[in-house]
Amino acid sequence: MTETTNQGTAATVASGSSLVIGVYNNLPCLAQSGGAKMVYDAIVNFGLPGPAVMFWQASAWTQSAPAGLKAQPLINGQPDQTLGTAAFLNASAIHGALLRRRALMQPLPQGESMVSVVAANGVITDRNDTVNMAVLDISDISTPPQVRLSQWGTAVGSNNLYTTQSFISGGGPLLVSLAATAWSKPANNMIGGLLYLDNQPIAYAQIWANQPNSHICLVGGDRVLNVGAGGHTLKFLADTQSTIDTNDVWSLSVIEMAPGGPSKATQLLNNNACQAQSGGGLVASAPYQATGGVQMICLWLSGYSAKAGQTLQARVLVDGNPVGTLQIFANQAETHMLLCGGDIASGSMPPGQHTIQVVAGSNLVTDQNDRCSLTVLEVFP
Repeated sequence: MTETTNQGTAATVASGSSLVIGVYNNLPCLAQSGGAKMVYDAIVNFGLPGPAVMFWQASAWTQSAPAGLKAQPLINGQPDQTLGTAAFLNASAIHGALLRRRALMQPLPQGESMVSVVAANGVITDRNDTVNMAVLDISDISTPPQVRLSQWGTAVGSNNLYTTQSFISGGGPLLVSLAATAWSKPANNMIGGLLYLDNQPIAYAQIWANQPNSHICLVGGDRVLNVGAGGHTLKFLADTQSTIDTNDVWSLSVIEMAPGGPSKATQLLNNNACQAQSGGGLVASAPYQATGGVQMICLWLSGYSAKAGQTLQARVLVDGNPVGTLQIFANQAETHMLLCGGDIASGSMPPGQHTIQVVAGSNLVTDQNDRCSLTVLEVFP
């Protein structure tokens, strides 16, 4: 399918395959001052009835900081709180990323549905904000991945605990995804969260915090690993350099590939330091071995601007061909930020070796304090 622009009152038409659907590809938001739609409705053909997984993120701002911000997808006009997102902003009129989500959608009807995103009261968006959304339609996969965990919420806060969650594995390969916010008491400090599986550390989420006492989204990621069948426990903690409270939010999901099935997840970068460049340069690169399925590229990235009031962008290329972008508006100079987006419905790749590159736009600066995580999810009908 093709994608139309988000202009006037026309709905957008989602792009991609019937398995991995690009609903909003970092689409600029509508100008609204709270309680209204951030983007127009998208017409999405979900194929067969059944469950799907929504991968999505947005940016926004507020005039009433400090304040908590929330946004909510609507499916056929109906809200589903399990799909929502949030963040806490300490400063007014400063654009920021909201918590990035991987969330299990309720079983959908066959054929076309309408998808939109609405802001809560006090949540402001303009054309400098974006919504990025891709959907993995597991109902159309003959040996579908199983969603073993899909939860989000506010941090417990005490003892630096975000949350403890349990799930049951069937013994197949797991894609474990984490996202969170945190803050730093001192300025210029690397903060982050550490995820434990059965008391063993498996993944970090980090960001360089330039501003003290300011909540910020971490560079999360998607961790690919194998565990035995049975019950398991995830424990998510902020590290000793970080502070969290009940204004901080987190998201955890576990997607299990069918044992011996064709679908797979391949982790290429795991919270790696970005290459240093001052705009327009290569941020990260990784080889990838495809087996011919439909791809979703999951990229997490931070960076900053040398000047205030600039849009930061990064382009994602496969074998030199652009497939998607990440973006955030930087009101402040020299302030590291999580770029919005990065879940990209890139279509099918022929079997064999490929190269994924992340290239900075002219305003995006990265250094050794920036982080990049990159995973490719590949599914088959």
